[in-house]
Amino acid sequence: MNYCNGCHTLKYVRYQRMADDLKIPTAVLESELVAPGNNNLDYISTAMPSSDAVNWFGKTAPDLSLIARSKGTDYVYAS
Repeated sequence: MNYCNGCHTLKYVRYQRMADDLKIPTAVLESELVAPGNNNLDYISTAMPSSDAVNWFGKTAPDLSLIARSKGTDYVYAS
């Protein structure tokens, strides 16, 4: 989560929905996965500004919530 979320967003998924789907206990979610300054009901965004992504990589990283929906979770894990 923290590795991929450094560049990618999951802007159509809330932290709590992710925890419910993956059966992650709320205590673990809050202590390990929710970004500082956010709460369980916030959407998952990245800390990397889009302008930096364009300068460093030539484009912004795609939103993984859309990739997972369109191509499947196996595609995300294999990439």
